[in-house]
Amino acid sequence: MGKVLTAWIPLMAPSMNALLYCIRGRHEARPEVRQFRSVFKSYLPTWCLASTGPYSLSLAFHENWYWKNGYPKKRDVPNLVKVCVDAIADRYGWDDSLLWQVQCEKVHDPTRIGIQITLRGLDVETPSETAFLATSDGRGGREAAGAD
Repeated sequence: MGKVLTAWIPLMAPSMNALLYCIRGRHEARPEVRQFRSVFKSYLPTWCLASTGPYSLSLAFHENWYWKNGYPKKRDVPNLVKVCVDAIADRYGWDDSLLWQVQCEKVHDPTRIGIQITLRGLDVETPSETAFLATSDGRGGREAAGAD
């Protein structure tokens, strides 16, 4: 594994359902989403990241996930991820397509509301150019290149 960044963000992400609205055919982020991104980014530490990736991201959403009657709250974690991913990518100046792994989870914690972030630079061996050669018979990869 490469470099590791960890951060605690004492906020809860707005739901993806409330991210955008349409104005004259254009999709715009709602004001509360823009404000969340701005505050979220201010909690992220300065960190020199290569703009080439790849990265692995883990997000743990800490909150009281149950109503007083014991039923779980209906907040979908995948809906919370996108706004966080966009803010992280924007803060460090890279495209979110550099994330090769994303893990998310709910952590029931009535006393501490926030998001625990772990971002890792992955050490990935880049395949050689010949690994993607194809032949007319449809074979590809190392066999087509004559590699063992």
